Amino acid sequence: MMDILNPNRSIADKFERRTVVKKNGENISGILSSETGTTVTVTNLGGLQTTIVRNDIEKVEASDNSAKPAGLEAGISLKEMADLLAFLKGQK
Repeated sequence: MMDILNPNRSIADKFERRTVVKKNGENISGILSSETGTTVTVTNLGGLQTTIVRNDIEKVEASDNSAKPAGLEAGISLKEMADLLAFLKGQK
């Protein structure tokens, strides 16, 4: 429940947002979805993947914010939240 209410409280590795700063000044933000010795692929929050050649990267910066969206609880009632959590725990 706390992770739903405050998604930035604890950020799992696969949800850690990064910003890749390219040598040409372009910034690409998202989750590092794959890496090879020569490329890095970033997936943005909309699902668009961008593959960047490592030689074009100036730096990669970590974000303090999770890729999980904040405020999801505002769209459902307490009962709906309880039902969702029960379902996820396999209790319904």
